[in-house]
Amino acid sequence: MKPLIKLLAKDVARSLSTKRIDKAFGLLDRRAVEMKERVVGEVQVCALQLEAKAYSSLSELVRDIDSHLRAAVNEGAELVCFPEFFGVFTLFASPLVRTAFRQFTKKTPSGDDAAAGDSGFDLSQYFGPFSFLPERYIDLMGRFALRYGIWISCGTIPAYDSGRLYNRQILLDDKGKLVGTQDKLNLVPMEKELGFSHGEVLEVFETPLGKIAIPICMDATYFEIFKIAKGLGADFIILPIANMEPYNYHLALRGAAMRVTETNLVAIKPAFVSGGNFPIEITGRAGIYFPLGFQQKSRETSSGEGSSLVVATLDINALKSHTPERFCLKNQAFNQKLIYAYSRNPYTQEK
Repeated sequence: MKPLIKLLAKDVARSLSTKRIDKAFGLLDRRAVEMKERVVGEVQVCALQLEAKAYSSLSELVRDIDSHLRAAVNEGAELVCFPEFFGVFTLFASPLVRTAFRQFTKKTPSGDDAAAGDSGFDLSQYFGPFSFLPERYIDLMGRFALRYGIWISCGTIPAYDSGRLYNRQILLDDKGKLVGTQDKLNLVPMEKELGFSHGEVLEVFETPLGKIAIPICMDATYFEIFKIAKGLGADFIILPIANMEPYNYHLALRGAAMRVTETNLVAIKPAFVSGGNFPIEITGRAGIYFPLGFQQKSRETSSGEGSSLVVATLDINALKSHTPERFCLKNQAFNQKLIYAYSRNPYTQEK
């Protein structure tokens, strides 16, 4: 198995070489979009909903990314956010990977085994030869950031680091330079079975756009993540998702839509979905979520199918000065009783 993995990694590295990326970019049209002047204290953000595809070449991948970015920039976006695991699809630049994927889909046409993670395959034991992948992905996406003069949250990519495998989100500035990364803190069962390790620290990045935290998908299930981000000074959160399960509105609601109201943050949620020809079921809806009672309403894509986008303006100063109404409606008499009760030892009634 390991010789085959090394062969695949070598072919991926060759297919994502600087020379080949240069060639793929050389086939793009000249940039023909007009950038709007930035308003201090405001940032126009975009959450992409993208359909998973088995790309036939690096050039097809580059053209597809460019078309999504062009559409976002035409809507005025200054920060464009890609879904969880979007970086994995750079592997399709390799002819050998494409062949292996076709063989895989023939054996598991529904993708159920892969989606359930029940194959017992520990990916972390074999991913070492692919340790170059995040660097190549940053190079690729950094060119788009520079091409359009925008910030890009690249979604996530598997990152092999110090003998461990992480699901890592990458944030680039408008010059294509790395701002920071975040490893997923709370893994789903499939990721654990595939050998992923969880991150240890939640970072908040201070940028000209505001202070940004970039947790990932399942991290929004737990209120502590958003609460810690708020405590660290975050203005908004970028939360890429790729749910490998049937879409369920109530399960989706447990995440970003709830967390923003608890913490008075905004969440930008790009989403991956699978089309009819993709063998693994991936569901979700892209959205931008504001706290209840804020001057702007949350919005998401009208359908969980196909590629789409959501754009909104974040007024950072308005967010900082916003006090949710619920914080002004506390039952003070009841709270005082609670404070008194919990200030005493419940067993001895002594303070």
